[in-house]
Amino acid sequence: MIIMSINICLGGPMKTKFTIIFSKMISGIISIIQLRNFFSFLILLLFAQLIIIPVNGQVVYNQKTNADFNRGFLENVQVSSDNVSLSSKGTSENNWYATTDLPQELTGHKIIRWRNYAILTGGFDGSLYRNEVYRATIQSPGISSWTSLSTLPANLSHHAVVVSTNHIYVLGGKTSGSPYSDIYFASLNTDGSIGSWQTSVVSLPSGLWGHTVSYVNGYLIVVGGTDQTGLTTALNTVYYSKVGPNGELSVFTATSSLADARNGHTMESYGGKLYVIGGQNNSGTNQNTVYYTTVNNDGTCTAWLTTPSSLPVSLSNHSSACYNGVITVIGGESGGVLTNSVYYADVDGAPNFSWNISLNNVFDPRIDGQAIASDGQIIYAGGEYLTGLPISNTRYTSLTMSTDKVTEACFISNFNLDTELDFDNIGYNMTYNSSFSSY
Repeated sequence: MIIMSINICLGGPMKTKFTIIFSKMISGIISIIQLRNFFSFLILLLFAQLIIIPVNGQVVYNQKTNADFNRGFLENVQVSSDNVSLSSKGTSENNWYATTDLPQELTGHKIIRWRNYAILTGGFDGSLYRNEVYRATIQSPGISSWTSLSTLPANLSHHAVVVSTNHIYVLGGKTSGSPYSDIYFASLNTDGSIGSWQTSVVSLPSGLWGHTVSYVNGYLIVVGGTDQTGLTTALNTVYYSKVGPNGELSVFTATSSLADARNGHTMESYGGKLYVIGGQNNSGTNQNTVYYTTVNNDGTCTAWLTTPSSLPVSLSNHSSACYNGVITVIGGESGGVLTNSVYYADVDGAPNFSWNISLNNVFDPRIDGQAIASDGQIIYAGGEYLTGLPISNTRYTSLTMSTDKVTEACFISNFNLDTELDFDNIGYNMTYNSSFSSY
């Protein structure tokens, strides 16, 4: 793999950083472009060009259109008018409204966003553990009806799920017995459908449930959870695995551990950093700490630190989402009571979070709901009441948006070649416009 970092100066001290990653595939070469704006301006990426010089000549692949850009991985960016631009910054959440319910009552399920789709996996319906997978289109507002996709090879709950540029991964989980170490993955198609599920030849280092996973810098990062059946056996372990161009994983390797064990926590990624929020320690006690780390280019994590500002309350089995520069924490259990409170903070101010209590609670106190965020809205679905009954209802809220732009974003652009090439040089060209934002 060849990694090149280019710093582009725009108007004096303001800079943006582009990281270009080329890696050889069986079918060709894939190029990844990561865009980060560390200062106060708007980047519009108008044109990306990959130049490959094989042994016998030069081949040029261009990306110019919305369709080209929408094939990539988009985080805190917008695609319109054949441009890629930074998303606007959110400031607060508004009222919650009903949208399309889950296809069945579920708790212990997982929902992940990929492009403009929500993908639902597994869960427990109160009687049976499930292996169904569904897709809904994220609309403005809310979501569409759910469509069935290929079922998982196993029934699961309390697993972890993550998407890379073009694959979805389901890691670990449990039913009524010991947790699983198996990893299932499938290719993602442009219409939100998925290919056949495959069992990875690489497993988790141990069976896990209640863990979290994120995809950062081309690596899966797995944090915490437990390898036992009880609630007082949380772990502080952190592992990373490199994602190959065809979805294959490298063997998981341990990296810097959390300062304390966590289960029932959530984890969000933003600007190359991970934030582990709340959860229980290995005594089963809820915590309000927020830990953070930087993910290095080789998948390792720097030492975990604690943010100066903790959550306003100790929480576990809550949900969280991060988009438009806002990190939001929803529901969960605190002091033996289920809550419907919503807390949010400006993630661009990290690690000095200033947590706000939203004036707009979700309707139903619950644990184990699932939240995803897309540009300008948050969707929150399923979970269980204090009675233990699973829930199917789904809510959404819109964000109040400012004219400012987020200061961290990621755009990963895939150049897929039709044939395998032997090459001895790679170049690139990018055309961009810059203009000042309002701050």
